[in-house]
Amino acid sequence: MKRTISDFASNTTAHGWGNVTQRTTKLGRTIWIGLCLGCTGVAIWQVITIILRYGTFDTRDRIVVKNGDIVFPSVTVCPLVGMPASGYDQLFQDMREGKQETIPLMRLTELLQNLTAYVDNNISQSAQSEKLEFYEEFHTQLYSFQGFFDNSKKSIQDYSHKQDNFIPVCVYQGKSCLKSDFTTLDHHEHYTCFTFNGGNTTIAKPSTKISGPKGGLSLTLYLDAVEGSLIYNPNYATSGSQGVRVVIHEKGTLPDPENDGFDIEPGHSVNAALSVNERQLMKAPWGECADHDSEAYGSFKYTKKHCLLKCLQKTIYETCGCVQSSLPVDDDMAHTRYCLKLHLNEWVKLQSNEYNLTIIQNDLEQLRCQNNFSLSDFVGQDGCQCREKCLYQSYEMTLSQSVWPLEGVEIDLYCRSLMNMDNYINSSIYNSFHDVFPEYCGHAKSEEENKILRDTYGIKLRKNVVRLNVYFKDLDTKITQQAEDFTINSMISEIGGSFGFFIGMSVITIAEVIILCLNLAQVIRKQMVISPTHQEKEMARKNAWVETWPKQ
Repeated sequence: MKRTISDFASNTTAHGWGNVTQRTTKLGRTIWIGLCLGCTGVAIWQVITIILRYGTFDTRDRIVVKNGDIVFPSVTVCPLVGMPASGYDQLFQDMREGKQETIPLMRLTELLQNLTAYVDNNISQSAQSEKLEFYEEFHTQLYSFQGFFDNSKKSIQDYSHKQDNFIPVCVYQGKSCLKSDFTTLDHHEHYTCFTFNGGNTTIAKPSTKISGPKGGLSLTLYLDAVEGSLIYNPNYATSGSQGVRVVIHEKGTLPDPENDGFDIEPGHSVNAALSVNERQLMKAPWGECADHDSEAYGSFKYTKKHCLLKCLQKTIYETCGCVQSSLPVDDDMAHTRYCLKLHLNEWVKLQSNEYNLTIIQNDLEQLRCQNNFSLSDFVGQDGCQCREKCLYQSYEMTLSQSVWPLEGVEIDLYCRSLMNMDNYINSSIYNSFHDVFPEYCGHAKSEEENKILRDTYGIKLRKNVVRLNVYFKDLDTKITQQAEDFTINSMISEIGGSFGFFIGMSVITIAEVIILCLNLAQVIRKQMVISPTHQEKEMARKNAWVETWPKQ
């Protein structure tokens, strides 16, 4: 064994240890052994530090820019007032006629508008605390667009905006859109939203090769604005506003009009010039993203936010036994009651003694329960494993706004654009303006007549239309890539540098150490195992000694 170690020290490419055997004095050997051990220890410490650094899996961002075709995003438009004037007129007419589908709306309206009378009523004192709690805690929440939506969704949808009326003109890359290019989305505040190029639609040119308005989408939207008294909810940011809410989002993802997007006021045109940002994340152990391309959330693609909203909905459902209309609803919850839905048949009996107090208390408990949850409190909980997609896109928008239509072009707008819409004769635009504008189409009128038209119906038209143009301002995609900050190649290089600097080692030296270990193992094995030939010789010697022993 001593000779094996001596041969290694004399011939190894690790220069320091070779000097140990070449020293002729004990002092010289001692110094070189100490020096070599110290340098070896420092090198090992450096290697451990390098490996630990690699084990942190740190990342850095790298930005590249790619130019080429860009997939057009989904564009969702929602009326800020969910029910048009024509819908209100039809609703009030149906109420007067006592149609069955309007009864929930009438009962909720009666309850909310006459609640002070319910509270002051002395007939049913046993429910006084419940009436007071309802009035003080939940009246504002229910006297809202969402309150009416939750308690009479089907009726609300029957009277809300329809695509043919709300979107009279749609042009994409210079050609008229198809009706099938849009999908509808039920919304608790806007009632009905419309998405161009949604997840389940395939438009004629899903990618654009042209920047600027000619390569984008242009929508003319008709508000059919209500001029009467409407619901105002002080707890909802856009309540009391007229216009359109716009959300521009990655194709096929769930729009969130409450938290994303921007508003367009009536009588204006807005240009949304987009720049594309693409984010590329790494999987474990470097990152926490996951591939969800094949995982559909209903008719929508996966997003982390959508996942969190679904988890919140599931928690409310399991805890309260109801669902919030403001959150995504899975198929297995599709027939579950909304949390703001009341048993109105019992609530309207509160002025008498015929109500069922248990049902009323259960409704109040449901209202209390669903108010205990919010997304901000839920994000950090372990029960919801929502990770970011490894690849997703977002958009930077540059918005510009102008008055539209310009005073003096109302007649041309109506005659050359709105009159060419599909189903024009059955539209709200036809009912509101057809008796006036067509007379001016293609016929020269005096300036005084034109001025009278502009001052009357021109202003009315301007209060009811908006225009939205969505396009890419360039075809560059800014890609932010998550990359390894300390790669395995860097780790190997730094380990080699530390060994080489401190003890002169290389890959060849490592091979020599491995060979040394194998040789030492072989020497030890030979020392521990006595060869069969040696055993036989020893036994023969003992037998001969026994035979020559003198007999007694």
